[in-house]
Amino acid sequence: MAISREPTIHASERLAHQFIEDLKYRVDNRDDFLPISTGLTDLDQILGGGLMFGQYVIWGGKQKVGKSTVMLNVAKSLLEQKIMTCWFGKEMTNMHMARLLFANVARMNRLKFKQLNVTEEDWESLYVAQKTIGKFPGYWVYGFNTVNDIVVALEKIEKDDGVQFEAICVDYLQLMEANKPSGNRVNDLESISRQLKALSIDWKRPLIVNVAAQLNRASIRAGLMDSQSFHGAGAIERDMDIGIIVTDTVDEFSGNVRETIKAITVVDSRDSGTGTTEIFFDGATAFVGNMIELETTNSASIRTR
Repeated sequence: MAISREPTIHASERLAHQFIEDLKYRVDNRDDFLPISTGLTDLDQILGGGLMFGQYVIWGGKQKVGKSTVMLNVAKSLLEQKIMTCWFGKEMTNMHMARLLFANVARMNRLKFKQLNVTEEDWESLYVAQKTIGKFPGYWVYGFNTVNDIVVALEKIEKDDGVQFEAICVDYLQLMEANKPSGNRVNDLESISRQLKALSIDWKRPLIVNVAAQLNRASIRAGLMDSQSFHGAGAIERDMDIGIIVTDTVDEFSGNVRETIKAITVVDSRDSGTGTTEIFFDGATAFVGNMIELETTNSASIRTR
């Protein structure tokens, strides 16, 4: 089910007039048009305030670095700002995502769910988290293969529940299949990326389309981080509005990976600058935050037993 529309045509005079009228309207109603926070203050600053509707955002990183966890926290930030969001999981089931969400919101080590080691105090926190998560304006979809599957799901939910989506998160690009497989994986990835880009601007309204993606092996081996580092880079580099890469950080004295600190690098952006910032990363609770929250976590007790 392809998304298509008639070409939009403006004469120069009409284009100039419409731009001014549109800008006036946005200025007069600025609270409705300001960038939307990712939940990460320093990242927002690099992005010129945050994300905008109609943007196709790629979140890249090597396997197991935590890119899906970072994107989940961005999704949670959108939901907290009342942005109607749909998460499409290809790798993790909805119940797996629920475990991550509850660990995040309750700030509880997710091993407790696996080991069924839940105390009375834990239950109190989980019930509070249940109320918080239950109020999120979002949906969770597991079991899709193509961009067409995403479109069908969005249309069904909007029709059945009377909602209007403003953002989606897709985890992740390289696990998807082309609507019409060509037999060439590079060409298929190019087709998928182009369709996801089209979805951001050609849906019934502009969407924030967040997509997790793998990096290519050559870039990982060489430690490169740029817009060509994504697997299937030619198409992705062309299509994406923002490219972000999540990487480990290393302690300069010991040479060991710092488990609670990740680096986020904006490697490409059509509308803002590029740059790198560090974030607090707690894999046990699937929580990502600003660096100041590392101090808070170190001084507080996260339930682990």
